[in-house]
Amino acid sequence: MKNFKQQSALEFLTTYSWAFIILTLVVAIVYVFAFSVPAPSYLSTSCNIQPLVTCLNAELSGYSANTPITYILVFQNQLGRPIYLPDNAINITTVDLGEEGTHYWHGDCFPNTLNAGGIAVCKAIIKGNLTSSNIAIGTFFNIQYKMCNSEYVCQNATYIINGYSQENIGMAKNYTINIIPYLIRYYVPITLTNSQSSNTPSPFQQMITVNSADYRQYEAGNLDNVEFYYQNGTVIPSWLESGNSNASTNTVYWLKLGKIRADSTLTIDMGFANISTNMFNYSGYTGEAPQLSPIYAEYDDGANVFNFYDNFAGSALNASKWNVSGSLSVTVNNGATFAPGAINGTVYSDSYQIGAGTVIDALMKVQQISTQNNAYYCMSSFGYGSKSVLFATNTNNCDTSGVTAGQSLANYNGIWASSGLSSDQTQQMWSIEYNGSATSIYVNYAKQTQLALNEPIYPLPIGWTVQANSGWEYVVQWIRTRSAPPSGIMPSSTFGATEST
Repeated sequence: MKNFKQQSALEFLTTYSWAFIILTLVVAIVYVFAFSVPAPSYLSTSCNIQPLVTCLNAELSGYSANTPITYILVFQNQLGRPIYLPDNAINITTVDLGEEGTHYWHGDCFPNTLNAGGIAVCKAIIKGNLTSSNIAIGTFFNIQYKMCNSEYVCQNATYIINGYSQENIGMAKNYTINIIPYLIRYYVPITLTNSQSSNTPSPFQQMITVNSADYRQYEAGNLDNVEFYYQNGTVIPSWLESGNSNASTNTVYWLKLGKIRADSTLTIDMGFANISTNMFNYSGYTGEAPQLSPIYAEYDDGANVFNFYDNFAGSALNASKWNVSGSLSVTVNNGATFAPGAINGTVYSDSYQIGAGTVIDALMKVQQISTQNNAYYCMSSFGYGSKSVLFATNTNNCDTSGVTAGQSLANYNGIWASSGLSSDQTQQMWSIEYNGSATSIYVNYAKQTQLALNEPIYPLPIGWTVQANSGWEYVVQWIRTRSAPPSGIMPSSTFGATEST
């Protein structure tokens, strides 16, 4: 019995002594981590934000006298909804990095609008330089964002999330990611260059002209397998305006981008899915002008690309966008026709007005229905029903004195007029751009001669005025507004070599 008791005691000590040792080690580790060692000393390269905004990477690079330090943060949006990242979305706090003491730096995140599941790259430039590398740096940061819905309508409230990262500063390097969306098999890098001294607006509608015949082997006949995306894999809302054939040498796309900084570049990709894959059906952010689809507006995503858009689909005016004043004939049948009535009449929008930094485009023609008067393209500082409008037919609304068929513009009492409509009754692109001090008129993107005697009073509701018994009517396919490029100069596009995935 005595030997049995001694054996039991020995087994007890042998078994539970290990548990005691492990418990002692856990307590010691918790004490060291919680109270003894500063975070930068024990953490490896790491980054933490919150579970639904997942940090993928953090880097510091560039520490020579000629190269600024760049802080780079890569994160993924797992909030389940799109978010909007404003200017200076990332704010970081550094201690004795680049310069002695505590400093605060700001930077931008790309892209500005980040879809659910999308990846953003944030960069901030830190002044000063370091003389040694491979040292651990701890950085506190916060990211500001707004919640949006699937149509990119965002809340006013700004949310802030805080995070911490630790990284080893290394040699200067170019950090790039190229995540290719699902279904894309080939892609072409496109470098957009803003050569102006000011940023593009955000959002910004970028025009890209593609020689589709160069990529014919990768394209479907109607180009429905083409998709644009950022190099972090986020699909860019795009709208195919014209040239919807793989034999076209002049295909025009519009892309809704975030800000492109002054004197800088942005590289995106034009991707090609299998020829049998219709990308217009896939993401909802890739589409084409309404008249290009087999069924009118079947793949029209203009509302996702432009600031204001209407394709006049169906058989009636959209009452949430348009008002009618006075007397005119309005016919809507997958496009709109505005014809003269017994008295002067106006179709105008209270939901959107053109102001500084805005361009309005309308694909339309002015069609002659009698020989009574000429037709003119007007911007008026007044309008029927106390509403200002941008397009008007002759006579009293537009000055005809001294204007012949060869002249482009006339001005009379704050009214701008163009006689071009009366000389060519084909469908054309008519555009008005207002930069805050002067107004420009374009026909098929070609700038017309201007006589800027009296500027209209801005902002102006967009719309059409039809003079009673004018003999002319408007036939409108669609109308849109977009952000004007800096100094009126669209960023240029340079195409790289085709690559396979």
